Amino acid sequence: MIISDSAFWFLAFALYLIDNMKLIDRQEMFLVESMALRIEPRLTQIPFEIRGRCLAILNPFVPFLMAFMAKWSGDGGKDFRALRRDRRLILRLQKRVFQLRVIAALSFANLFVAGPILTSRIGLASTLLKIGPVHLSLLLLLGFAVMRDAFGLSARYWALFIIECLICPMYLPTLLKRLSWRTVLESDGVAFAKRYGPVNLLPDLQSAVEVRTTELLAGCEAVDESQDSK
Repeated sequence: MIISDSAFWFLAFALYLIDNMKLIDRQEMFLVESMALRIEPRLTQIPFEIRGRCLAILNPFVPFLMAFMAKWSGDGGKDFRALRRDRRLILRLQKRVFQLRVIAALSFANLFVAGPILTSRIGLASTLLKIGPVHLSLLLLLGFAVMRDAFGLSARYWALFIIECLICPMYLPTLLKRLSWRTVLESDGVAFAKRYGPVNLLPDLQSAVEVRTTELLAGCEAVDESQDSK
């Protein structure tokens, strides 16, 4: 039983980890919250690509932090009105999601901290009977929270999400990331990071932009040459 119990939690965490992965376009990037709730850029120099799309993996151990997607360009487009609008949008959202942060953090602790520890002591079946009511309580709390503030999403979306979490509880801790992924930012991600992000991260960001821009230009030139040869 020890092996099967361990395998259960490995599988559960794998499902949760997959939900922290996202395929994005080559000219998309993530703007993620730090522990201090500042926005930090995530743009790698050499991304792992699957069928022409970049695989982004977000930190699975901070479910209470949001991650926003944004387009980026080599010249770091500077639409200052869009930058200010996005900044206000993020600040307003940060003020409204406290309950969701608590739900995501408690769900993670319930499933991936209490779950394995209790399983090692009292077995999987008894553990599920103990953590199950906690999970249902968190879903109930989520239902009340989104009835007061749906965060711009439809009632149908939240109903389907809650049903999904009833079927697969491991999706509940990704609540905040799913919400922030659906928040549309209009400004350029690089320009936003340069204007509002930590200064110490800018050299790495600029280096990544230069490398990625060179690769994109090289790819465009290769396509043009192949078309000319035809």
